Amino acid sequence: MKAEAQKVVAENEAKARKYTADAEGKAAAALASRREYEVKMRQLSVLSSLAANDRLVLTGHNGDNMVAQILAARDSSTSIGLHP
Repeated sequence: MKAEAQKVVAENEAKARKYTADAEGKAAAALASRREYEVKMRQLSVLSSLAANDRLVLTGHNGDNMVAQILAARDSSTSIGLHP
């Protein structure tokens, strides 16, 4: 009897794990755009913080576009209300 009960428990646990994996698989696809948005907002926040730092000095080659990215981030973050 004990072996039969362990078998039933193991089968139920396997089913539960399968249902959980299926749900996570469906949720992952649906949340992909949200994760992408959150990554872009974190990047914007970092660049905005760099733009607001008066003690920051940037150096680089003429082909670098870091200054343009920082200025664009500052303007974007201001327009969406992240920084005044």
